[in-house]
Amino acid sequence: MDTYPKLFVECGEPFTQGAYIYVDQFEILFGRVGTNSKPDIAFSNAFVSRRHFAIQYCSGQASIVDLNSKHGTKVNGRPLTPHLPFTLKHGDIISAANETVVLHFSSLDLDQTLDFQPISHEMIQCNGTSLPFTMDEIKQTVTYKKQTCTLSDKEFLFFYKLAHSLNEFVLKTDIKKEVWPERELLEDGVPDVHAEELNALVYRMRRKLHNDFTIEVIRGKGYILHLNE
Repeated sequence: MDTYPKLFVECGEPFTQGAYIYVDQFEILFGRVGTNSKPDIAFSNAFVSRRHFAIQYCSGQASIVDLNSKHGTKVNGRPLTPHLPFTLKHGDIISAANETVVLHFSSLDLDQTLDFQPISHEMIQCNGTSLPFTMDEIKQTVTYKKQTCTLSDKEFLFFYKLAHSLNEFVLKTDIKKEVWPERELLEDGVPDVHAEELNALVYRMRRKLHNDFTIEVIRGKGYILHLNE
């Protein structure tokens, strides 16, 4: 059983969504292939720098450092300072070059996760009436009209919270508590989550859910999930 952390690919050509990269060496260089550059993990998008960022792994701890890339690297929506290492933790979202590359960092072993979390195919109810879509907590999927959409960790938590209050207003603060429970709390008891992270999450969800669901944003306050039947 491997215990190395992994990076799950949400987007980043030529990798397909759902592919994963083991963080199993001291330093892994991410970038784009060039005449004098051969990164360990190479993306094909022209917005990715030749030497964009590196992930270092030592004594069970992973960290990421931006290598002064042209279009920058972010963790959970926050830009990294070039050449300053940032410690990664389970659930962190790495984005590079204006989200042409999005990776999810996981420190959990996949087999262990399956052992301790039973598969759940949950039929959502609203006002006592079952709705025609299901959610699988292990596969992190939403199935509606025989179409299945696979979500990332944060995306699934976001959808799960909204789905249980379908067509009802959900406070932004409640979303932060549900989706980012691992974050440090501010003085008001709400996790420290930047507005860019929420906006990026909503943007990705809208793209994935297409026309089946609508996420209504109540500016500065919260969200409402609508089912388009």
